[in-house]
Amino acid sequence: MRRGLTVFLVAITVIVVVLLHSVSHLLALLIEDGSADAIHSAEIPAPNSPLIDNMAQYIPKIIHQTYINESVPEHWREAQRSCIDLHEDYEYKMWTDAKSREFIATEYPWFLNTFDNYTQPIQRADAIRYFVLAHFGGIYIDLDDGCNRRLDPLLSYSAWVRRTAPTGISNDAMGATPQHPFFLTVIESLRAYDRNWRLPYITVMYSTGPLFLSVIWKKYMSSGHNVGDGVGGGRVRILMMDEYNRFPWSFFSHHKGSSWHGKDARLIFWMGSHWIMLTVMGFMLAGVVGSGAWWIWNRQTVTHCSAPCLCQNEPARTRTMTSIDPAVASVLDTHPHRDKDGSSAASDDEADLLDSLDNDPSLSGYRAQRLQQLHEEFTRAKHLRNCDHGQYTEIRDEKPLMDIVNTGAELCVVHFFKPDFHRCGIMDGHLRKLAPLHTDTRFLRIDVGNAPFLVE
Repeated sequence: MRRGLTVFLVAITVIVVVLLHSVSHLLALLIEDGSADAIHSAEIPAPNSPLIDNMAQYIPKIIHQTYINESVPEHWREAQRSCIDLHEDYEYKMWTDAKSREFIATEYPWFLNTFDNYTQPIQRADAIRYFVLAHFGGIYIDLDDGCNRRLDPLLSYSAWVRRTAPTGISNDAMGATPQHPFFLTVIESLRAYDRNWRLPYITVMYSTGPLFLSVIWKKYMSSGHNVGDGVGGGRVRILMMDEYNRFPWSFFSHHKGSSWHGKDARLIFWMGSHWIMLTVMGFMLAGVVGSGAWWIWNRQTVTHCSAPCLCQNEPARTRTMTSIDPAVASVLDTHPHRDKDGSSAASDDEADLLDSLDNDPSLSGYRAQRLQQLHEEFTRAKHLRNCDHGQYTEIRDEKPLMDIVNTGAELCVVHFFKPDFHRCGIMDGHLRKLAPLHTDTRFLRIDVGNAPFLVE
């Protein structure tokens, strides 16, 4: 039992460690706030401040946006126009579906098959923004993000993304220099994360969306490449929520968006708002699964049939196992099918025994003693036969088995078997042969399914 428990605990520990390792970066995001790389308010000049002109420019003046075609919906035109009007000296690129596919086919043909096979259009919209930033550099802005002020101060970093709640980073506003190592890492990782997670929201988020980008960002920081500012630097700075859109002096304003969200997204948001209850339920479910696994494991360990159970009520008493007198045994074997409870049958057997003693030379001088001895032995032998000694008996329930072991036979061998286990059948054959040879001992068998208390 102890060995089985140890093996079970080791197996469960290995499984838990493997699972935790596979989601280690997701778990690490829960405690990552991005503060080490934050763009602080103090380093951002006020709108129209002359200090902006003295800041270095690393990111090219390009604004990228994406949509199905050139006809942007009315509810996003104000946000789009605010960015264009504030940045007349910036190049503006609208990446339609057709332009995006042509660009991938021309510049990154190795990714075209993945790009075409995305099941959700938003996945292609996510992917193209990473590729154009890695290729051209510039600033990408979602159509539901309007511009509150000019973005010139953000050009002085080699790359930046914005912090999102509750954890990680988002991909709705970000900037980079051409060939920045972070965005090169992002586009190289897209194929490995192209998996269908059944729920569209999860599939999008973890294949191309903000969750995917957050995991790659966390891995990127762990790799040691998140160092160096300016041209050729690999550091990724984080635009915090205050600087993003919370105040009039923030860079962006948010408009109605997230048009691709479906019913499954609402389910995810509901789960996020009830995470305490779901966590408790998760631990309860884990306890049930663990208990079930232990029960199954324990059931399997009792089927090895490596040895039967030997029970003895009187350990101080020593008796030869084959102690029935040969003369008595020969008479009993002559009439093996007589009733166990018939007194007349018992008397007939004993009469046959006495008749057979006329030719016994050992009776000279000891006849009376011998007769008394054989009478006692005969009585004991009949009692043992009536109590199923000399047979290999199956017990159907554990309570009668415990009664036999505790109050019945002085010696017993119990085989806990499993019907479909081959070695149990071999053990049955051996014990069936031994039972008639050792009549002082009860030979019993019981299905492990009928003895849960004893085997567990």
